Amino acid sequence: MRRHLLYILIFLLVCTISITAYDIDGLSKIFGHLWVGDDTDTDKYIYFQNSDENYPALKFNSSANKIQFAHDGVAFSDIGSNSASLQFIEVNIGTSASYSSTTSIPDGALVTMIWCDISVSYSASATIEVFIDGTSDLEIMHESENYPQTQDLYIKKDIYSISSSTTGIVRVDIGVSPVAGAGKILVGYIKNPSN
Repeated sequence: MRRHLLYILIFLLVCTISITAYDIDGLSKIFGHLWVGDDTDTDKYIYFQNSDENYPALKFNSSANKIQFAHDGVAFSDIGSNSASLQFIEVNIGTSASYSSTTSIPDGALVTMIWCDISVSYSASATIEVFIDGTSDLEIMHESENYPQTQDLYIKKDIYSISSSTTGIVRVDIGVSPVAGAGKILVGYIKNPSN
């Protein structure tokens, strides 16, 4: 009994020294380290108490050596699985009439940003348009949304849903046959955002 009491006192002392915590209106803040476990190779859990029958939880799966989550407290998935992933397609551009990516933006993706980086100014009346080249072309940057005669970075933030008819490669059209100019187009999209 004394030994258990001594362990409890030491535990409380360690918690007090390594963690400063306080509670204000149900909000706890921890400064320092919070250790969960006992140096054994077993699964560890952190539960979030709510009104559900099964609490949402985080789990350290010792056999897989991974952190997992379960919204329902039952079906655990690796953190990072079943989640949207940010992807990029880069197309280098020059003075040819058209440039295309070698990879496609898939059905179900969301295009979120288009960067037009002009590193060498284009000649007088050159234009740049960016499309997703699918069965039906989807214009994602109009020529009025960049000014290729000025060395600069043009960023367009917009959301474009990619469907089966618009899935395809990124195509960049350079208009008015410029004699000078170079840069790159970078298209950012979220792959499979519904997962």
